[in-house]
Amino acid sequence: MKPAFNAATARALLPVAVCRSLPLATSKAACHNRFVITAWGAMIKKFLLLVLLLAASSAGIAQQDARLPDNKELVSKARSFFVHSDTLYMKREALQSSLLGQPEFKAWDLQITARQDLADLLVRVKRVPFSNHFSYTVTDRGTDTIVMAGKVDSLAGTVYGQIAKEIVEKMIRLRGNPLAPEKAVQAAAPK
Repeated sequence: MKPAFNAATARALLPVAVCRSLPLATSKAACHNRFVITAWGAMIKKFLLLVLLLAASSAGIAQQDARLPDNKELVSKARSFFVHSDTLYMKREALQSSLLGQPEFKAWDLQITARQDLADLLVRVKRVPFSNHFSYTVTDRGTDTIVMAGKVDSLAGTVYGQIAKEIVEKMIRLRGNPLAPEKAVQAAAPK
């Protein structure tokens, strides 16, 4: 008994063109044009384009929701400081000691670190040349936002104490006074 000869067996016997630029090629290696896109390659390109569009749209949506925290949030979540002095007239160790000596600084359980990459807030002190004016900035390291700034005039080496006092006073306004008696806090709360 002879097998039936139909269109499916005829197609199986005929060579299949795998290269559009060379129709008689029977293997992919015989195709001389490497830029010919097969059906499989076109499907992969469309899939990659879809993935790229989805990634770009989700990134755009995520950026719309992102907001920069305000100074109160940044100062409230801060736990460590790094002190840097750009002047020879005030040593950073003196400001560190003065900050650590403030009772509110101790009550907030804040730390001073010698590594800038570990600190939450960066304190930078500069001196205006040929004067006794010292300016300082306190910057959030994560967002690079200046949360506090000020200027102190000092003679006879009291600049570090004045800067530490100003920083703590501004932090009290943003964080609240940790040394306030609990009775005063409860009395101020509305009932």
